[in-house]
Amino acid sequence: MSEIFSHFIQHFDRYFILSRQSVLIIQWSAVCLAVLYALTFHPKISRERVWFYSGILLRAVLLAGITVELVHQVQSTYFSAHYLISEERELLPIVHLLMYGYVLLTAFHYMLMTREQRGKGMFYTFDLTVVALPVIQLIFSFFAFWNISPDVMAGEDIVSMLCFITVVLLLLISMNVLFFKMYWKPRPVFIGVFYAGVIGLLVWVLAAPSAGVTKDYGRLLPFTVYLTMAGFLMTHHLFHRSDRIRQRTKSFLAAATAAGFIVFLNPVYNAGDAAFAVSKPIAEDSVDNVGEHITSDQAERILTSFFPAENPIYLTETNQDLHYFYRFKTEDYEAEVDEVSRLITNYQYLKKPEGRTFTEEEYRKKSLDFLSAHGRKIKTKGIQTTVRKENGQFVVEIAPKTQGTKHENSGTVFYWEKDTIMGFSEDPSIYQLESLPQVHMTEKDIVKASKAAFRTLQMPDQTFEITNTDINSLIGSSLTVTANNGTELIFDAVSGRLMKIRVSPDSTVLTKTELQKKLFSLLDADTSKLRQIDKSEGNLVFENSEGTFVYTLRNEEGMKEASFYGQVSAKTFPHTYRDGQTAFKKVAAAYNGIIYKKRVKPVIAVKDGVTYNAWLVIIQPFGSNRHDAYAVNADTYEAVNLYEQ
Repeated sequence: MSEIFSHFIQHFDRYFILSRQSVLIIQWSAVCLAVLYALTFHPKISRERVWFYSGILLRAVLLAGITVELVHQVQSTYFSAHYLISEERELLPIVHLLMYGYVLLTAFHYMLMTREQRGKGMFYTFDLTVVALPVIQLIFSFFAFWNISPDVMAGEDIVSMLCFITVVLLLLISMNVLFFKMYWKPRPVFIGVFYAGVIGLLVWVLAAPSAGVTKDYGRLLPFTVYLTMAGFLMTHHLFHRSDRIRQRTKSFLAAATAAGFIVFLNPVYNAGDAAFAVSKPIAEDSVDNVGEHITSDQAERILTSFFPAENPIYLTETNQDLHYFYRFKTEDYEAEVDEVSRLITNYQYLKKPEGRTFTEEEYRKKSLDFLSAHGRKIKTKGIQTTVRKENGQFVVEIAPKTQGTKHENSGTVFYWEKDTIMGFSEDPSIYQLESLPQVHMTEKDIVKASKAAFRTLQMPDQTFEITNTDINSLIGSSLTVTANNGTELIFDAVSGRLMKIRVSPDSTVLTKTELQKKLFSLLDADTSKLRQIDKSEGNLVFENSEGTFVYTLRNEEGMKEASFYGQVSAKTFPHTYRDGQTAFKKVAAAYNGIIYKKRVKPVIAVKDGVTYNAWLVIIQPFGSNRHDAYAVNADTYEAVNLYEQ
């Protein structure tokens, strides 16, 4: 039970739902309300005055919390109409605070009020106005964006959006009119219509989308907040007006709610802390803390050196632990910078092209000159440049002449329109190895390792070349060597270890059994310690005795393919969630800056081939969307910054 409860609490950290500032506001406000409730039993204290002034103070504190969230958004993004309408996660931190803070705490405050509370109608009006603001913001953002960029949206999209806004406004007005009609004179017919509307709309908003229908829950959350608040306020109003429910029952519910808030939300020691002290998490992920990750500042400098930004540039949010790739946006363009390779991908210019149109040969030269001018060292041999016209744009592809079997689409690509680069993506395969800091193998190392592999496979001397280079923060770095007989060798670009081999059985004199043994030996696999875990037509899967590596043999398109990959099996972590909080405090004590959000999760850390238990601590600083990542040894609490190695 404690594990389930701990998992539920961790959900808010895992998905960055609430900031640390919002959590503290919610916790301390709940405790203060509960303490005030206890004090109101004193005969000399006026309950009505206490709840009236505490209601005003509570809402002032919650609005201050919303202001803090707005300050963070303004500092971390270019806060404009373009941002508000284009971001999928628009204002989610503020809406989350409204849902889990404003609605929750004001509901708690209402439950503690007396029946004939002064100012209750004023509070109702104010609260409905506050929770309706995100809905109104969606509407104003659309019109502001339309005013700034009238040519971006198609006519059909504008019409459908205007129809949607009309429906939203009609529903909002209707719900408010119904609410205040029932506030003064409750009637069964109006009550039925109101609750049918609230429940029906909530079901539509929260229900899973059907086939062919998509829902953006980020954009629908403001409606959820409003409907939840409206539904609660009417239920509370009818509950307190009812003479059928005894006052003792109402007092008991208020006391039970106050006790529950103290147990679950007090910031000193609550039920969550107690669960964390005994429950142990499951470690499902691994992290290699010997990476060569660049920081967001370095990534921004790389991007703006290629494409200077006339307008402010900002880093978009991510729910991933590490960024893997940094996605930047401005009003001029958007692009990604890989966290490890430092290459630019998925660049898109968002404005109209300028200048004149050039010839294909001129576009070819402009593309090569562009790369050279920005420090990219292109290979002198084995590279071809092609130019074609596509959708009114000139597409320049720079790629290896000979490509590996699985890499037909590799290459650096430019999309030119007039004298403007409208699209751009880099591929490391066209660059000289010595210019790629993530590749630790020299060409001499590759030649030596390739010749040794061909000798092991008892092949005659082969001519071969590097046909593909992959440097990716998600899947790692690799080099593909292709021989003239079709044999492919794929090396880990950091360790130099063979990861995959593709060979035609006809290209070697070895028997089927001998070839299998040789392939395993090239992958450094001890066949005496392998056990078969799966078998299908033409495929064999093995695992080493420790369960840390999986080896596969398969027949594909007349080729014999052998490969291996490391795996981390999910296991119960030998430390409790409380130890994870200790690891976070260790990092936070030395952290420079205000911590906005944090995430702590158990991982299997890998360093120099050695694995150990660690806590991965992710910190998002206030006023920024970047993630700072630390691997904290679960036994020694030694912390390593993944971005400062």
